[in-house]
Amino acid sequence: MAHHVLTDQRIFVDDYEITGDTNAVAIEYGAELKDCTVLGNDTRMNKGGLKTVQVQVSGFYDADTQDAEIFGNVGLANKPISVAAEGGAVGDVAYFFNAVGGEYSTGESVGELNKFEMGAGAVGSLVRGVMAHNAADTAETSTGVGDAIQLGAVGATQRLVAVLHVLESSGSGDQTLDMVVESDDNAGFTSGLDRLTFSQVTVSGTSQVLELDGALTDDYYRASFTLGSGAPSFKFVLFFGVI
Repeated sequence: MAHHVLTDQRIFVDDYEITGDTNAVAIEYGAELKDCTVLGNDTRMNKGGLKTVQVQVSGFYDADTQDAEIFGNVGLANKPISVAAEGGAVGDVAYFFNAVGGEYSTGESVGELNKFEMGAGAVGSLVRGVMAHNAADTAETSTGVGDAIQLGAVGATQRLVAVLHVLESSGSGDQTLDMVVESDDNAGFTSGLDRLTFSQVTVSGTSQVLELDGALTDDYYRASFTLGSGAPSFKFVLFFGVI
Protein backbone atom coordinates (compact mmCIF):
# COMPACT_ATOMS: atom_id res chain seq x y z
CA MET A 1 0.00 0.00 0.00
CA ALA A 2 1.36 3.41 -1.02
CA HIS A 3 0.31 6.47 0.97
CA HIS A 4 0.72 9.95 -0.47
CA VAL A 5 1.65 13.10 1.38
CA LEU A 6 -0.05 16.09 -0.24
CA THR A 7 3.00 17.94 -1.59
CA ASP A 8 3.18 17.94 -5.40
CA GLN A 9 -0.36 17.46 -6.70
CA ARG A 10 -1.19 19.49 -9.82
CA ILE A 11 -4.44 21.44 -10.24
CA PHE A 12 -5.70 22.81 -13.56
CA VAL A 13 -8.75 25.04 -13.95
CA ASP A 14 -9.77 25.68 -17.56
CA ASP A 15 -6.64 27.15 -19.18
CA TYR A 16 -4.70 27.88 -15.98
CA GLU A 17 -2.61 25.87 -13.54
CA ILE A 18 -3.52 26.98 -10.05
CA THR A 19 -1.02 24.72 -8.26
CA GLY A 20 1.47 27.44 -7.32
CA ASP A 21 -1.14 29.49 -5.45
CA THR A 22 -2.81 26.58 -3.66
CA ASN A 23 -2.22 24.84 -0.32
CA ALA A 24 -5.35 22.67 -0.06
CA VAL A 25 -7.59 20.77 -2.46
CA ALA A 26 -10.47 18.35 -1.88
CA ILE A 27 -12.74 16.50 -4.30
CA GLU A 28 -16.08 15.46 -2.85
CA TYR A 29 -17.80 12.61 -4.71
CA GLY A 30 -21.00 10.99 -3.55
CA ALA A 31 -24.52 9.86 -4.31
CA GLU A 32 -27.81 11.11 -2.96
CA LEU A 33 -29.37 8.46 -0.73
CA LYS A 34 -33.09 7.95 -1.34
CA ASP A 35 -35.22 6.35 1.36
CA CYS A 36 -36.95 3.19 0.09
CA THR A 37 -38.02 1.75 3.48
CA VAL A 38 -41.25 -0.27 3.38
CA LEU A 39 -43.43 -2.08 5.89
CA GLY A 40 -41.67 -5.11 7.28
CA ASN A 41 -38.18 -3.57 7.19
CA ASP A 42 -36.52 -3.25 10.59
CA THR A 43 -33.75 -1.01 9.21
CA ARG A 44 -33.93 2.21 7.24
CA MET A 45 -33.29 1.22 3.59
CA ASN A 46 -31.75 3.40 0.88
CA LYS A 47 -31.11 3.41 -2.84
CA GLY A 48 -28.37 5.37 -4.52
CA GLY A 49 -29.67 8.45 -6.32
CA LEU A 50 -27.95 11.04 -8.47
CA LYS A 51 -24.18 11.40 -8.15
CA THR A 52 -22.73 14.60 -6.71
CA VAL A 53 -19.34 16.15 -7.49
CA GLN A 54 -17.70 19.19 -5.95
CA VAL A 55 -14.16 20.50 -5.63
CA GLN A 56 -12.87 22.89 -2.97
CA VAL A 57 -9.58 24.71 -3.41
CA SER A 58 -7.89 27.21 -1.11
CA GLY A 59 -4.59 29.04 -1.15
CA PHE A 60 -2.94 32.45 -1.31
CA TYR A 61 -4.36 35.41 -3.21
CA ASP A 62 -2.54 36.79 -6.27
CA ALA A 63 -4.33 39.55 -8.16
CA ASP A 64 -2.39 39.01 -11.38
CA THR A 65 -2.74 35.24 -11.69
CA GLN A 66 -5.18 33.18 -9.63
CA ASP A 67 -7.69 36.00 -8.98
CA ALA A 68 -7.71 37.14 -12.60
CA GLU A 69 -8.51 33.61 -13.76
CA ILE A 70 -10.90 32.33 -11.09
CA PHE A 71 -13.02 35.43 -10.45
CA GLY A 72 -14.52 35.36 -13.94
CA ASN A 73 -15.42 31.66 -13.77
CA VAL A 74 -18.14 32.05 -11.13
CA GLY A 75 -21.43 30.97 -12.67
CA LEU A 76 -19.82 29.87 -15.93
CA ALA A 77 -20.23 26.26 -17.05
CA ASN A 78 -17.97 23.96 -19.06
CA LYS A 79 -14.76 25.04 -17.33
CA PRO A 80 -12.95 21.71 -16.82
CA ILE A 81 -11.05 21.07 -13.61
CA SER A 82 -8.34 18.41 -13.38
CA VAL A 83 -6.45 17.26 -10.30
CA ALA A 84 -3.37 15.06 -10.69
CA ALA A 85 -3.78 13.27 -7.39
CA GLU A 86 -0.29 11.73 -7.21
CA GLY A 87 1.81 14.38 -8.97
CA GLY A 88 2.78 15.29 -12.49
CA ALA A 89 4.07 12.00 -13.90
CA VAL A 90 2.45 10.44 -16.93
CA GLY A 91 0.25 7.54 -15.85
CA ASP A 92 -0.42 8.96 -12.37
CA VAL A 93 -4.01 8.82 -11.13
CA ALA A 94 -6.00 11.96 -11.85
CA TYR A 95 -9.57 13.16 -11.40
CA PHE A 96 -11.30 15.53 -13.80
CA PHE A 97 -14.75 16.81 -14.71
CA ASN A 98 -16.50 19.57 -16.62
CA ALA A 99 -17.36 22.17 -13.99
CA VAL A 100 -19.31 25.31 -13.22
CA GLY A 101 -17.78 27.88 -10.89
CA GLY A 102 -19.90 28.04 -7.75
CA GLU A 103 -18.19 30.27 -5.21
CA TYR A 104 -15.13 32.42 -4.71
CA SER A 105 -13.98 34.33 -1.64
CA THR A 106 -10.87 36.19 -0.58
CA GLY A 107 -9.69 38.00 2.54
CA GLU A 108 -7.85 37.59 5.86
CA SER A 109 -7.11 39.43 9.11
CA VAL A 110 -4.72 42.38 9.19
CA GLY A 111 -1.09 41.35 9.08
CA GLU A 112 -1.86 37.92 7.61
CA LEU A 113 -1.31 36.62 4.10
CA ASN A 114 -4.37 37.25 1.96
CA LYS A 115 -6.10 33.97 1.09
CA PHE A 116 -8.70 32.70 -1.33
CA GLU A 117 -11.18 29.86 -1.51
CA MET A 118 -13.07 28.56 -4.52
CA GLY A 119 -15.68 25.89 -5.06
CA ALA A 120 -17.06 24.32 -8.21
CA GLY A 121 -19.68 21.74 -9.07
CA ALA A 122 -20.16 19.35 -11.94
CA VAL A 123 -21.83 19.73 -15.31
CA GLY A 124 -20.38 16.37 -16.27
CA SER A 125 -19.41 13.07 -14.65
CA LEU A 126 -16.32 12.79 -12.47
CA VAL A 127 -13.68 10.73 -14.26
CA ARG A 128 -11.02 8.77 -12.42
CA GLY A 129 -8.34 8.58 -15.08
CA VAL A 130 -4.66 9.30 -15.58
CA MET A 131 -2.37 12.09 -16.67
CA ALA A 132 -1.74 11.18 -20.31
CA HIS A 133 0.78 13.87 -21.28
CA ASN A 134 2.45 16.63 -19.27
CA ALA A 135 3.93 19.57 -21.13
CA ALA A 136 3.02 22.10 -18.44
CA ASP A 137 6.59 22.75 -17.33
CA THR A 138 8.54 22.23 -20.56
CA ALA A 139 6.81 23.32 -23.75
CA GLU A 140 6.50 21.06 -26.76
CA THR A 141 8.07 22.61 -29.86
CA SER A 142 7.70 19.79 -32.38
CA THR A 143 5.27 17.07 -33.39
CA GLY A 144 5.27 13.97 -31.18
CA VAL A 145 3.39 11.26 -29.33
CA GLY A 146 2.90 10.47 -25.67
CA ASP A 147 3.54 7.27 -23.75
CA ALA A 148 1.30 4.28 -24.35
CA ILE A 149 -0.98 3.83 -21.33
CA GLN A 150 -3.00 0.68 -20.72
CA LEU A 151 -6.45 1.96 -19.72
CA GLY A 152 -8.25 -1.24 -20.61
CA ALA A 153 -11.06 -1.84 -23.06
CA VAL A 154 -14.07 0.50 -23.08
CA GLY A 155 -17.29 -1.45 -22.56
CA ALA A 156 -20.52 -0.94 -24.47
CA THR A 157 -22.02 1.05 -21.60
CA GLN A 158 -18.83 3.06 -20.94
CA ARG A 159 -17.22 6.16 -22.45
CA LEU A 160 -13.68 7.25 -23.21
CA VAL A 161 -13.25 10.82 -21.91
CA ALA A 162 -10.33 13.21 -22.37
CA VAL A 163 -9.62 16.80 -21.32
CA LEU A 164 -7.01 19.11 -22.84
CA HIS A 165 -5.77 22.21 -20.97
CA VAL A 166 -3.68 24.57 -23.14
CA LEU A 167 -1.74 26.87 -20.81
CA GLU A 168 0.67 28.83 -23.03
CA SER A 169 1.52 29.25 -26.69
CA SER A 170 4.03 31.23 -28.69
CA GLY A 171 5.50 31.37 -32.16
CA SER A 172 5.22 33.46 -35.28
CA GLY A 173 1.59 34.27 -34.58
CA ASP A 174 -0.01 31.52 -36.64
CA GLN A 175 1.24 28.53 -34.59
CA THR A 176 -1.11 25.53 -34.37
CA LEU A 177 -1.62 22.50 -32.13
CA ASP A 178 -3.64 19.50 -33.29
CA MET A 179 -4.26 16.93 -30.54
CA VAL A 180 -5.59 13.42 -31.05
CA VAL A 181 -6.14 10.52 -28.63
CA GLU A 182 -5.15 7.27 -30.32
CA SER A 183 -5.85 3.66 -29.35
CA ASP A 184 -4.33 0.29 -30.20
CA ASP A 185 -4.32 -3.30 -28.97
CA ASN A 186 -0.57 -3.19 -28.27
CA ALA A 187 1.89 -0.84 -26.57
CA GLY A 188 3.91 -0.43 -29.76
CA PHE A 189 0.98 1.20 -31.58
CA THR A 190 1.60 -0.74 -34.78
CA SER A 191 -2.02 -0.23 -35.90
CA GLY A 192 -3.16 2.86 -34.00
CA LEU A 193 -6.55 4.47 -34.59
CA ASP A 194 -7.66 8.06 -33.97
CA ARG A 195 -10.39 8.02 -31.32
CA LEU A 196 -10.80 11.63 -30.12
CA THR A 197 -9.80 14.65 -32.22
CA PHE A 198 -9.72 18.03 -30.50
CA SER A 199 -10.40 21.27 -32.33
CA GLN A 200 -7.22 22.88 -33.61
CA VAL A 201 -5.62 25.23 -31.08
CA THR A 202 -3.88 28.43 -32.19
CA VAL A 203 -3.49 30.35 -28.91
CA SER A 204 -3.39 29.60 -25.20
CA GLY A 205 -6.44 30.14 -23.05
CA THR A 206 -8.13 27.00 -24.32
CA SER A 207 -9.59 23.89 -22.74
CA GLN A 208 -11.68 21.14 -24.31
CA VAL A 209 -13.46 17.99 -23.14
CA LEU A 210 -14.32 15.16 -25.54
CA GLU A 211 -16.15 11.86 -25.08
CA LEU A 212 -16.58 8.70 -27.16
CA ASP A 213 -19.09 5.95 -26.48
CA GLY A 214 -17.89 2.34 -26.26
CA ALA A 215 -17.48 -0.41 -27.10
CA LEU A 216 -13.75 -0.13 -27.89
CA THR A 217 -11.74 -3.32 -27.73
CA ASP A 218 -8.35 -1.58 -27.80
CA ASP A 219 -6.80 -1.26 -24.35
CA TYR A 220 -3.81 1.06 -24.99
CA TYR A 221 -4.20 4.82 -25.45
CA ARG A 222 -1.84 7.73 -26.02
CA ALA A 223 -1.62 11.40 -26.99
CA SER A 224 -0.58 12.29 -30.54
CA PHE A 225 0.05 15.94 -31.30
CA THR A 226 1.04 17.90 -34.40
CA LEU A 227 2.60 21.36 -34.11
CA GLY A 228 2.52 23.58 -37.16
CA SER A 229 3.61 26.93 -38.58
CA GLY A 230 6.53 29.12 -37.53
CA ALA A 231 8.45 28.20 -34.37
CA PRO A 232 5.45 26.78 -32.48
CA SER A 233 5.68 26.32 -28.71
CA PHE A 234 2.83 25.03 -26.56
CA LYS A 235 2.47 24.23 -22.88
CA PHE A 236 -0.43 21.86 -22.26
CA VAL A 237 -1.62 18.84 -20.31
CA LEU A 238 -3.86 15.98 -21.39
CA PHE A 239 -5.85 13.67 -19.14
CA PHE A 240 -7.98 10.71 -20.15
CA GLY A 241 -9.97 7.92 -18.56
CA VAL A 242 -12.94 5.58 -18.87
CA ILE A 243 -16.30 6.00 -17.14
